[in-house]
Amino acid sequence: MKYFVAIFFLWINLLYADIKPVNIQNYTILLPEEAIEVKSNLENLRLFKIKDDDVIFFILKIPHRTINNFVEEILKKISHLELLAKDGYNLVLRKENQIKPILKSTGCLEKKFYQCFEILNYYYHSINVLLDIVLAKSHTTIEITNLILQTIDKNLAIKEIQEHSKNQFLFYRLQLKLIENQNKDLFILGIVIPKNQYNHHKYLIEKILATTNILPPNITYIEYEEHIDIKPPSPLNILLVLDNSISMSQEFDLVKKNILNYFDKISLYSNNFSIGLLTTDSCKLKSPFTNNKKLFEENLNKIKLIKNHQSSCVYVAEKFLSDSNCNDQSISNLSIICITDKSDQYYLIKKEKFNEEKNIFVQSKIPFYSIMPLNKNHLPDDCSNKSVITNYFWNYSNKESTYQFVVDLKLLAQKTGGSVFSICNEEYDDFLENIFYKNLAKHSLIKLSRIPIASSIQIEHESSPLLYFDENNFDVNRTYYIYFEEENAIILLGKEIKGKLILKYYTFEF
Repeated sequence: MKYFVAIFFLWINLLYADIKPVNIQNYTILLPEEAIEVKSNLENLRLFKIKDDDVIFFILKIPHRTINNFVEEILKKISHLELLAKDGYNLVLRKENQIKPILKSTGCLEKKFYQCFEILNYYYHSINVLLDIVLAKSHTTIEITNLILQTIDKNLAIKEIQEHSKNQFLFYRLQLKLIENQNKDLFILGIVIPKNQYNHHKYLIEKILATTNILPPNITYIEYEEHIDIKPPSPLNILLVLDNSISMSQEFDLVKKNILNYFDKISLYSNNFSIGLLTTDSCKLKSPFTNNKKLFEENLNKIKLIKNHQSSCVYVAEKFLSDSNCNDQSISNLSIICITDKSDQYYLIKKEKFNEEKNIFVQSKIPFYSIMPLNKNHLPDDCSNKSVITNYFWNYSNKESTYQFVVDLKLLAQKTGGSVFSICNEEYDDFLENIFYKNLAKHSLIKLSRIPIASSIQIEHESSPLLYFDENNFDVNRTYYIYFEEENAIILLGKEIKGKLILKYYTFEF
């Protein structure tokens, strides 16, 4: 490993021609070259188009606000917009992350005290929210962007915007990443995009929204290089637990469709996985762990829905892990995904309340994910649309007893590093796909030794650069990478390679 102290902004332009620095007050933000700046009349706002004129990205700096309170305030305001159709607001995903660069004490002793102190107290705290909105009347992307900005702050009206698309849409997806640092300066990185275009741009969006692309003043950066031997990773094992009670009859075809779509996607990009299948009527596998889609699909289609059946993903997964009569093998790199249309009946089956903080999943560090009924605010509740009808509370006599005895699947996800998604959404194969990538990163052997400035990462293999993953331009004969800031790790997709990787990136000096 080696590094070079650099005159940062000179070198960044010389060495990384595919990224561009943007100044906002006394900060610098590094963006991919695809972001095309549009003039803004406000000093704390930068506005961009992204290739397609229908996609708008903005960076907004807000001084001295508390991130948790502010995100709640913004979500409440957006949910009450007059332009929304009835039930036109849906919080699809919300996740929180902190990045704290680690300073080795030996390095600190070699520096002046104030430099050590500054780095030791440096951090990023981010909250990433993904929203779907349906409008009562079609509008252009720039009109919706203007509306969202004025919802955040009534003084943020955009003026003199030229050359923007006149296309109008009813369905939009908003992604807002709020980022707070040790100075209590708050940034909002926002994407406004027609919903039908989101998947086409989603990997570029992740690059744009990377937390460490925001560079504070008075911090020294270095160019860092490390060489990593490529080692064959151990397969990621995924245990799908499906609620097969009769209440799932209206959702089960969609469940199977989403699972098989997911199987197709990850099979195209990697064979480093194995999926097992449980149902809530038995702790024994309905399908062995496999990456053979034909075998998996045959077993999936054999599942029968059962009447008068108490169902608990948590109970059968716990039995599977702890009871040798259910499973007599040790399974490494395991993640669990529960799919259910109602509250978990662990208490009614076992006659004791499940402890979300002290359990086999937490102790064994097994991420637990759930696809379950969530309302528009991402809280456990009923959902009802043409494809999905659920009743989250019907396992118990009323809402009060449900909240008292039910397994808090959101808390279990939080404690194990998992997440939850709503079964009210008809498509969730993307959520399943992201779980796969996240857990590949968790178990990746390519862990970065420093916290990178995400946009500056470059990876070489045998003198050839690896491309950042883009499923729209995927070539089975090439190798791609994705960087995951939550795990500070790289995963490789596509063609398997051997030898060494050379990683170059900018990082904090300490």
